[in-house]
Formats: sequence, structure tokens, C-alpha cells
Amino acid sequence: MLTKLGGPMLDKILSLRNSPIHTRYFISRIRGLLDAGLDAATPDPVRTQHTLFPTAGIDVALPKVGRDMIGEVIPHRGEMLLLDYIAWVDDDFRRGLAVKKIREDEFWVAGHFPGHPIMPGALMLEASAQLALYLSNRRLAEPAVGLFVRIENARFRSTAEPGDELLILCENVEQARNIFYYDVQGLIKDRIVFESRIVGLLSKAKKK
Repeated sequence: MLTKLGGPMLDKILSLRNSPIHTRYFISRIRGLLDAGLDAATPDPVRTQHTLFPTAGIDVALPKVGRDMIGEVIPHRGEMLLLDYIAWVDDDFRRGLAVKKIREDEFWVAGHFPGHPIMPGALMLEASAQLALYLSNRRLAEPAVGLFVRIENARFRSTAEPGDELLILCENVEQARNIFYYDVQGLIKDRIVFESRIVGLLSKAKKK
């Protein structure tokens, strides 16, 4: 059976066979390799997936749109305004990159999870939706409120924790009247943390 694998996978298994390790451990390692379908030469998929758009030329440390200016375009306030700033948008407001610096005093830290805080995936998607709404509202004559319609193909590849700087990438892929479609992605350094497509409804903001 092993000879059918061939290539780097077989080489990796044979190297384990010849190493001075316990037989049970050897078997467990083979099972792990077969289950993963990966060999030692296979790149980490979390680090090698393509980003939505090139980010090398973007200075993510330089705010282009601060929280106050974001608040003039979208209705979120207080702890639920999750974006610290927007570092880049393209000329037609179809693409953007925002920054979320995850602090030790975030409202969810104490409970998610005690002793090992991890940013909830729902909040990552919410932050992405806020950037999407900012981009959409910049293209509208009157600002709208964005409501989730659905979330498609969401994948969480890694975690985001206090001390991390989460980069949020957002790209408009379709606009149909008052329905928007955005591909979104979260990066920490060279790691892809999450990716998804979000579909939202643009609703008229209620006047005070």
C-alpha cells in the first residue's frame, strides 16, 4: 500500500520507519500523514493562500480614514465600531484594507475564553461587514444601514488574540440594487486567519 503513495510522502514515511522511535508512535505518525495528505515539503496552506489583492505597497501603519471619519459613514458606535482605521481604499471604493488592533481590554476578552482569549469569528465577520458598508456608502448618495443577508463559504484558518494586528481585506464582487456582495479576508502578518463572502442588504437609515 505504501509503495502506491510514491514521491515525498513515501520518503517521509520511510524516514520515520528508520528512526529510533517507538513502533506505536511510528504508526500514529503514518496515520497523521495519511489523514492530512501532506508531506514535509508541502507548504503550510494557511501561509500560502492568495490574498484578495496585493498588499505589499500599502502602509498599514498609516491611517487613511480614522475612527471618527468611519463613524461619519457607517452607524456603528462604541464597542461595536470594530475598525481602528482604514489604511487603504481604491479610487472607486470597491476595495479596502482596514486595521483592527486587538487589545487586552476588548469587551469579549474575559469570557471568550477565560485565560486564553480568542476573538470570536462572528466579530471578525462583523468587522469585515463594517468595512464593506463603508465602501458601499461612499458610493451612495445617502448612507445606508447594512444588514446581513447571508454568509457564504466562511473558513477560519487560524486565531486572533489580544496583541495581534488584524488586517481586514474587502473586495466588492457584485452589486445588485440594494444587495451587495463582498469577498473578505483577515490577515495577521503572513497568516490568513479567515475568509468568506458576505451578502448584505442596504437599508435606508432611520432619521433621528
